[in-house]
Amino acid sequence: MSNDPNIWILGGGPAAWSLAAASAQRGLQVGLVAPSPHAAWGANYGVWAHDWEQAQLPNTLAQRWSSVAVVFDGHTERFQRTYAQVDKTKLAEQFHREAADVRVVSGAVAHTDGHVVTLHDGTTLRADVVVDATGANSTFLERTGRSTGAAQTAWGIDAEVEGWSAPVHEAVFMDFSGAEHEVGSFLYALPQSADRVFFEETSLAASPAVPLAELERRLHDRLQQRGIVVKHIHATERCVIPMDPRLPSTKQALVGFGAAASLVHPATGYTLLHTLQRAPHVANAIAQGLSTPGGSPARAQELAWQEVWPSGTHTTNRMHRFGLRALLTLSDAQQRAFFERFFALPEHRWSTYLDPSAPLKDLSAAMLHLFANADAPLRWRLATAGLAPMPRKPISPALTGGSA
Repeated sequence: MSNDPNIWILGGGPAAWSLAAASAQRGLQVGLVAPSPHAAWGANYGVWAHDWEQAQLPNTLAQRWSSVAVVFDGHTERFQRTYAQVDKTKLAEQFHREAADVRVVSGAVAHTDGHVVTLHDGTTLRADVVVDATGANSTFLERTGRSTGAAQTAWGIDAEVEGWSAPVHEAVFMDFSGAEHEVGSFLYALPQSADRVFFEETSLAASPAVPLAELERRLHDRLQQRGIVVKHIHATERCVIPMDPRLPSTKQALVGFGAAASLVHPATGYTLLHTLQRAPHVANAIAQGLSTPGGSPARAQELAWQEVWPSGTHTTNRMHRFGLRALLTLSDAQQRAFFERFFALPEHRWSTYLDPSAPLKDLSAAMLHLFANADAPLRWRLATAGLAPMPRKPISPALTGGSA
């Protein structure tokens, strides 16, 4: 296979391109295959600016907001914590430059066994290692365990408006105020200027998922009730994130990465930052597995899986999934009460819970602090979350979306 790449990466999103760039920088011969490898990324990515900068990722943050607000009926919590939007075009261009020597193929993958990739047109591509970075809807990886089928869904618009009165420097992280529903949702808003705002109506997690059409209706009603007039919509966003995906088996030859490998935070749905942080480690593992004495494709696959899911992260993931399970048992009113308690915690506690890479002891401390400060009914819900039978319903075929 001297003329073949060391590694074929399936996918054209941030996970695929970040790993392609990191692998090429480590001297690997890399190929990337996707139906439209250079297609624009559809999702908008919001991140905590400090976390992005600490991760030493490319300087591709666009607009920043110096504070964030969490709004409830009757009061608002504000935090002097900088939130930012990733400039996805600049990020993609950065990875494309770093992966300039990568062999790029346009094509749809029909099958792969971890060494040979077969496209729908019959083309075969061979490599020592194949990585599936095709997103949350991947069907190539073997998976284990069970899932509640919970998904985060959101409907968003980038719009020119009249009547938006909140400060331009402040991001609305979660706005729970307004009418209650059987399954709740909240407003997420990023003002670009006084008259241009990105609004998104978000259901954090539900099983079955809240339909996108319902979230579109709620967003329209919410803006209308607040006297906000939408003058022009520049773009719409439809988001579906499986929050409780079955985990991939780490014993298989095919390596998973990004959302395909279930690298999603079960409490937030965020996956981008965590995925980009892992890319250099996975690339190092593959290079080491292939080049060191006694190296082999099997060794590279083994080491890669160890970096996709490092030791201890399964325990952290189980704890976050326990929190998700508790959330799914709460009514809309109870969820609002939960988040009032959550954001009343010291900032270093709630921010730790939102961090997928937080040390286990810090995550445990945050969860115990929340439990100690909850009222009796909420404590009971949290304590019995692991005992209550949960629906295990698949995500509706009508809900489609992409992820890293």
